[in-house]
Amino acid sequence: MDIEIESIIALNNFKSNLKKPIEYGNDGFKFEGFVTYYVNEKVETEILQIALIIGGFEPMIKMDLDAKARILVSKKYHLDFNPKFFNNTNF
Repeated sequence: MDIEIESIIALNNFKSNLKKPIEYGNDGFKFEGFVTYYVNEKVETEILQIALIIGGFEPMIKMDLDAKARILVSKKYHLDFNPKFFNNTNF
């Protein structure tokens, strides 16, 4: 099984365990999530608005959808994830 398929399976398992998801578009869900980002020997943690899109053309995760973040911001961190490239992302 390749990384993309393993990641899509992990996203589906994650989605099925969400407590209060809100529908987002045709194929997604929006929720608040506790995100910990490890990069360059630095750890940042924040609660972000997240969109999890599993169906449709390309599954993905978009974090800080409503731009309310103070720590994990797109100017410093990559906040959109595509399953093709999930080699070290944990849910």
